[in-house]
Amino acid sequence: MYIPIFLALIYAPRNYVVDNNCITINRIVGKIEVCKEEIINCIEVNPTDLGSLERTFASGGLFGYFGTFSSEKKGNLKMYSGSLNNKLILISLKKNEQILLSPQDTKKFIVSLQTNLSR
Repeated sequence: MYIPIFLALIYAPRNYVVDNNCITINRIVGKIEVCKEEIINCIEVNPTDLGSLERTFASGGLFGYFGTFSSEKKGNLKMYSGSLNNKLILISLKKNEQILLSPQDTKKFIVSLQTNLSR
């Protein structure tokens, strides 16, 4: 009974770190790294820009939103988000994948990403 809650807690995104080489999505168990060579672009989006979201293999709300989702307007994407209440960052990758993040300050995140990854 408590196993799903425990799994949601340990795999939920905790924070994001942008450095010269990659974006790191930190979780209690493991981290996810997106190297700068993989990134095509990143844009700020509103949750309404996504249309309806369906979970294909994901947690949708308990400790955040993470996993694989299908967006009515953007197609398949991986989301590592604490909340869907604010603006989001949509990152397009060369592998024809998309990642959705929810930093506290999206504009600052994009500037940091552009500054660090352009080096």
